[in-house]
Amino acid sequence: MPKAWCRCLPTHLIRIVFQQLPIIWIILLIYTDGRPVKLGLLLISLLYTLANAAHLVGELQEPDLSQPTLLSITLIVSAILSLEHYRLYRACTH
Repeated sequence: MPKAWCRCLPTHLIRIVFQQLPIIWIILLIYTDGRPVKLGLLLISLLYTLANAAHLVGELQEPDLSQPTLLSITLIVSAILSLEHYRLYRACTH
């Protein structure tokens, strides 16, 4: 595997997780109604929230005034997303 490609891999993985994955969530919510999908989306949204929290904590170690504000908003939105996925999953199990 070429070294240049290896250096780009983390960037591509981050783009997939934080850009394409939310779009896939939306599509799955629109076209599926199954309990396993709802559980999977809940677990993914929780991981997404944890990743955002870790990113914010990391940025607070080396303060840059532009990043904490943006990351705080992203963390709040991802927490709301997790809460809504939990509600959808609970509604599906009753």
